[in-house]
Amino acid sequence: MHPVKELHVFDSLHRLRPRQALQTFSRHQLERLRQQHGDMTTAQTIGSKRLICEIRTNMILSERDISEVNYLDLFRPCLMHHHWVGEVTPEYMLLNEEQLQGIHEQFPGRVVPVLMVRNPAKRFLSAYKLRHFYLRPSGQPMPDNDALLSNLNLLLDQWEADGWVKAQLRFNQYREAQQRLQAVFGDRVLMLSLDTLIQQPEQAFQILEERIGLKLDRPSAEACLQQKVNETDIQL
Repeated sequence: MHPVKELHVFDSLHRLRPRQALQTFSRHQLERLRQQHGDMTTAQTIGSKRLICEIRTNMILSERDISEVNYLDLFRPCLMHHHWVGEVTPEYMLLNEEQLQGIHEQFPGRVVPVLMVRNPAKRFLSAYKLRHFYLRPSGQPMPDNDALLSNLNLLLDQWEADGWVKAQLRFNQYREAQQRLQAVFGDRVLMLSLDTLIQQPEQAFQILEERIGLKLDRPSAEACLQQKVNETDIQL
């Protein structure tokens, strides 16, 4: 998996989100990496392949127009010796059939889309919580539950005029996304429930292995799940 996780290549390319947002975000990521690792040239010389890949990707995405970015090139130097590479970007589920067809033609027979589905109410509350977490001023604590609940009620009362709420509703349209994906990628599309992944990991592992033809590293996969963050832990 790409160390940046959400590359936002195809959603930015097709203007599902502002292209400038990706460049701004990538510049912020570079500044974070500078604070953590010092001089970027030195870090790319002595750092791990994943660190080199992360620095290089953010440099490319912060400097180039997305139309000039080669997708697979973003995975270097981790691309060599790996049969599979991947990323996680929720906005890709909003791509229409024509846009998905462009991806299919770029990588014929090599894409296995995994559509992660989640209880819509839990997903909405998680996004709502993260919105407050990321938009709060530096140094300011998260609002308490009463404040979150009050703000949520106001938001829902005015949802028809709120672009953020409308966007969140689109992210709950799993069936429509599945139909678009299957129209282009056929039976290679895998729908996987987050509840299954968390509560019945062995079942999820078997499904993944059957679809991609690889044997998963069970201890690594289980350790990854144990470190999972962003579960819905707010009580509203």
